[in-house]
Amino acid sequence: MKSTGARGRPTPPPPAPISRDGRGAALTAIALAALLAVAVRLPLLRLPLDPDEGGYAYLAAKWAGGARLYSPAAWVDRPQGLMLVFRLVTDLSYTATALRVGAMAAAAVLTLATASAAWALAGRRAAVVAGLLVAVVSAGPYVEGYEFNGELIAAAVGTAGIAAALWWQRGAAAAGWLVPAGVLCGCAPLVKQSAVDGLVVLLAVALTSTGRRRRALLAALGGAAVPLAAAAVHGAVTGWSSWYFAVVGFQSAVAATSGGTGARLASDYRTFLHVTPDLLGLAVVGLLGCAALPRGPVRRLPLLLWLAVALLAVLGGPFAHPHYWVQAVAPLAVLAAVAVTRPRPVGGRVLTSAALLTAAVAGPLVVQLDLATKPPQQRAAAVIDDQRQLVNGQMSTWLRTHTAPSDTVFAFTASADLYLLADRSTGFPYLWNSAFQAIPSAEPQLAGWLDGPLAPRWIVRYAPPSSLDPSGRLQGILDRHYRPAAVVDGVTVLRRDQD
Repeated sequence: MKSTGARGRPTPPPPAPISRDGRGAALTAIALAALLAVAVRLPLLRLPLDPDEGGYAYLAAKWAGGARLYSPAAWVDRPQGLMLVFRLVTDLSYTATALRVGAMAAAAVLTLATASAAWALAGRRAAVVAGLLVAVVSAGPYVEGYEFNGELIAAAVGTAGIAAALWWQRGAAAAGWLVPAGVLCGCAPLVKQSAVDGLVVLLAVALTSTGRRRRALLAALGGAAVPLAAAAVHGAVTGWSSWYFAVVGFQSAVAATSGGTGARLASDYRTFLHVTPDLLGLAVVGLLGCAALPRGPVRRLPLLLWLAVALLAVLGGPFAHPHYWVQAVAPLAVLAAVAVTRPRPVGGRVLTSAALLTAAVAGPLVVQLDLATKPPQQRAAAVIDDQRQLVNGQMSTWLRTHTAPSDTVFAFTASADLYLLADRSTGFPYLWNSAFQAIPSAEPQLAGWLDGPLAPRWIVRYAPPSSLDPSGRLQGILDRHYRPAAVVDGVTVLRRDQD
């Protein structure tokens, strides 16, 4: 007969004791999985930068040089946490290689955090499997896990917070452990606004605690409030309206221009097909893991909420980028680890652990092994379909050779990674095309800048002006002030006439 608590609710059974048998071997295996997360990214180290990687690094360097964040000199639509991480990396080395090494470090942290969360939920065997799965799948080229993007960094931070909360729930961590768990979960949305899965799991853990709910909730909320309050204070100091528009209002404006629910779902579907080689196996095995979870809402609820909120963040993103799916890898890996270590009957048969593990990792492993055998240029073309990224290596070399360090450059419109690669500055505040969708004044501001005394010396014309301004005004400005200087891999470089 089940015992009941003071209010007549069933009291969950005490957590199983943490066995020390094999603990050292499990920790060694998890450490090796973190090294694997680095190793599988090495063949992708030299792939062209994503515009977000280069753009954030460029703006972080401007911020470090004295520009005020969210001002026209360093305008970005991401919260301070992400920019702080990029600033830390670019202070060490303002190079593309440093960014990719940063991605490796974030992936290693994500691997360790995911393994820790799995251990708290399902034991050390699940921890080893989850670490292996997230190390391999998170590096998938189709989910762009080799990039130093906000999704990867936020997932690493938020998963660490979730792991801390789950260990507290298991009873293996001190009473105050929910405070640092709250801090970590509160930091995640300051890296990527949609990364609220950690906060949801944290609150679920606190609210389902037995006999200590109020104290747990206060500790969780208190910890989460620290980074969120710090960001708000910084926003107020640097200019509240500018910060709020960039981090909140701009995102809403972009979402409003995405074409409605139907268009967004269509984009999500196309992106899902794109990432299928990396994620399909893990997703199928992860769904099997749902049936193998320990019984009872206390153990099931946090993990199922984690996956549900992460998927909502993926599907709710305004651009349906493939790297959004990085947010779902950790919860899927934990669920898949449960399936591998606790196989359940499927269709009258019990699939073996080896078969489930193979199914989860086969896709991304085959893709990564195939890429590793290709020459660098073919490797890049196989993964990246944005011609601007493929051109920018040669374009940056040309600009470094033929322009002065003090010359200003504008990527028309847009390719934010060019500024880091070429080590040249631009005077226009908006580095991404999304600004022209969501900010009505952006296109007139661009026209005035190109026609004025502070216009850039060089323009790299990735697209015709008519793609942004069908009226022909921008084309007329370029015709009056600029002349072709070179063609680099099919892209024209324009030089401003000396006035």
